Amino acid sequence: MIPEIFIDKNHPAEKLARLFWEAHRVARAAVREALLTAQGNAMTKVAAITAADTIYGIDTIAEAALLNFIEAQHSAFGGAAFVLVGEFETGDALKFGSGPPQFRVLLDPIDGTRLLMHKKSSGWILTGIAPERGEATRLAEIFFALQTELPPPKQTFGDTLWAGPISPVQGWRENLLTGESTPLLLGGEAADDLRHGFISFVNFFPRGKQLLAKLEEEFLYSPSVAAPAGEDLPIFTDQHLSTGGQLYALMTGQMRLVADFRPLLNRQWRQRHEPTLLCAHPYDLATALIARKAGVSLFDQHGANLDGPTAPTDEIGWIGFSNAKLAARYLPVLLETLERNNLRIAP
Repeated sequence: MIPEIFIDKNHPAEKLARLFWEAHRVARAAVREALLTAQGNAMTKVAAITAADTIYGIDTIAEAALLNFIEAQHSAFGGAAFVLVGEFETGDALKFGSGPPQFRVLLDPIDGTRLLMHKKSSGWILTGIAPERGEATRLAEIFFALQTELPPPKQTFGDTLWAGPISPVQGWRENLLTGESTPLLLGGEAADDLRHGFISFVNFFPRGKQLLAKLEEEFLYSPSVAAPAGEDLPIFTDQHLSTGGQLYALMTGQMRLVADFRPLLNRQWRQRHEPTLLCAHPYDLATALIARKAGVSLFDQHGANLDGPTAPTDEIGWIGFSNAKLAARYLPVLLETLERNNLRIAP
């Protein structure tokens, strides 16, 4: 089963969207089979280290399935020339088709690799299509996005989400054993505060934990966030090592706030010639369009609407709220917290 129209039947990228829809399904099947049959450390061994990230055994399976399908089927789906930018073992952007590329496609074969390879929770295949303007292409120019869940072996259902330039966000939940699917309603809960909900200040790796925890605690104990004196603060914190998964959690109301300030810390450390943190890259946010259309409010680190470059090694920090009411209430508090810690980037 495949949707009748992704963008517009006359749009030059309509067939390209269909190509990636099918490629996602081929890769999902390959990854699922590998997770069910792999022996030893085949999924978790390091296959390569690129300028963007570490590539694990499971990444190579998803990457090979995607690239082989695209190479074999590209002409059958219209043959539009495009450049593919993402987290690949070679570390290079890849060109498909003849002539000047019309489109830039951001692709993450598995976002959430570390979760999925240890069978902890889902990863995601992320794809975003934008006009090709070389290194000048921006995340905000992505006009079609597709996000496909890669569930761990014990999970039999997987979600697929997509959004085009004029259509609303769409999604369905598939039974991966029977092939049956049901529509998926997206949109965060209508909460107007953070109480009894989850937030996340991204803090995945050993370096920077003290400073990131300090930012989080300062935010939580700000006068406009903290509970009245003598009362517990019923706000829960969580980490989820997948940017696409974090966006999904905001869309579904599982998270109310995600704040990823890692590039701000790296900026200070680079000035002091100190080690830096692995950060989200543009391809990790290739499906931000879907989240926006689902009602999520997304910002960069100085409070402007989320945007950024699309080169694979660029670092992207971001702030997300599950709805606009939460953003209006808490974004100023977050920015004030950054100011107090000399981390705010001027617009």
